[in-house]
Amino acid sequence: GVFGYDPAKVTLFYEPGSVSRFVRQKLFFNLHPVEARRDAEGLGDVRKDAFVYCYFYGLCVHKLAHFFDVVHGSRHDFFMTEYRCNYTLAFISLLARRGFDAAEVERRFADLVHREVN
Repeated sequence: GVFGYDPAKVTLFYEPGSVSRFVRQKLFFNLHPVEARRDAEGLGDVRKDAFVYCYFYGLCVHKLAHFFDVVHGSRHDFFMTEYRCNYTLAFISLLARRGFDAAEVERRFADLVHREVN
């Protein structure tokens, strides 16, 4: 994985309209946006869609920043930037191993890579 976070502390759930969360040092990721994307694009295998990788990368950057600061604000933004600085190369390497062009992925999904993802 890109972030090396203990997988035992990651829970996937499905609930339309619900945001993903970081609670008590555990990550809770909502799979509904992945299903919605799959249905909208008619995808057979979501692992072949760069959106999914960017969605989880963006969630990790945002939710792990709450490890240091519960509330949104300048400290939270600082830690989001630090996560991006420290893990972007690993994320680009993951994209390359999966056969994606990182520049094309960034162009298509900049909102997931560079902004707060819920």
